[in-house]
Amino acid sequence: MSATRINFQRPIVLTGHSAAVYSLCAWEGGFLSGDGDGLLVHWQTHRSEEGRVIAQIPDRVFCIQPLGARQLAVGTLSGDLFWLDLDKPTELPKRWRYHEDGLFGMLVFQDHLYAVGGGGKISKWNIASGEMVQSHQLDTVRLRSIVFLAEAQCLAIGTGNGDVHLIDPKSLRIVDTITQAHELTVFSIVDAGHFFLTAGRDGQLRTWSGKSPFAQLGHVAAHASTINDLSLSFRQNPTNSSQPNCVLASAGRDREIRLWNLDAEPSSEELVLAKALRAGRDGGHPASVNCCLWLAADVLVTGGDDRKVRVWQTADVRSNQ
Repeated sequence: MSATRINFQRPIVLTGHSAAVYSLCAWEGGFLSGDGDGLLVHWQTHRSEEGRVIAQIPDRVFCIQPLGARQLAVGTLSGDLFWLDLDKPTELPKRWRYHEDGLFGMLVFQDHLYAVGGGGKISKWNIASGEMVQSHQLDTVRLRSIVFLAEAQCLAIGTGNGDVHLIDPKSLRIVDTITQAHELTVFSIVDAGHFFLTAGRDGQLRTWSGKSPFAQLGHVAAHASTINDLSLSFRQNPTNSSQPNCVLASAGRDREIRLWNLDAEPSSEELVLAKALRAGRDGGHPASVNCCLWLAADVLVTGGDDRKVRVWQTADVRSNQ
């Protein structure tokens, strides 16, 4: 596979938070960031240095999921699920505590919100009514990450002991398990179509077949310690427009953001390091990088323990054959 070098301009540093930033998501032409003081801040990309607090939750914000029509689901360290309607700012948000010891991941699929957290439980919520319609005890350990796998038409859920459960979204039952996918907690999973990627406390990045039997395709020691988050971007391939280049961002506790080239060909899932963004030299985070988000093919957003959000703009992309 050809190696692609990705260069970045110095980041824009956003300083509106007073606690560690744990969550990012795209929203209304910009993005949201959530922190350890419960602040939800909306940033517009064209005026990215001007943030607006849209809500404050009485707990650490661990995950944010847009629900459409200016509604948001927010998961917290205590396991609370908050349901916010931003068109009704005077109304108190709905609040449930079904998950114990943290609500760590959410996604929307077919008009339902799926949530995972402490206590090994998954819950399914009707978005229209805001009510829980189904739940299931999947494990005895924390469930730390969740993604929908398009090729397998199932949910992949990472656990606190390193397993990945494959779940039927209708019944919430386990259809398969990748045992010890990682030595320790699986903090992030992303779907790349015919394969998916996992990362966790062991600092490893692993690629897996996107359908049963979910065989491991490759791995690399990606960071010196825990990988907290992954985000995948598909960008135009200058040599083959029908096959986009895949660029994976990984956010680490080692204070680095790393960019990886992934071959979109089904025959190769090799991970090639394209760039490492560090404090000092690149203007990166001086503490743990907790979350990352490709907002566009050329815009990467990161948040960390330094209470800062950084917006990175690519300068150019060069391919070396």
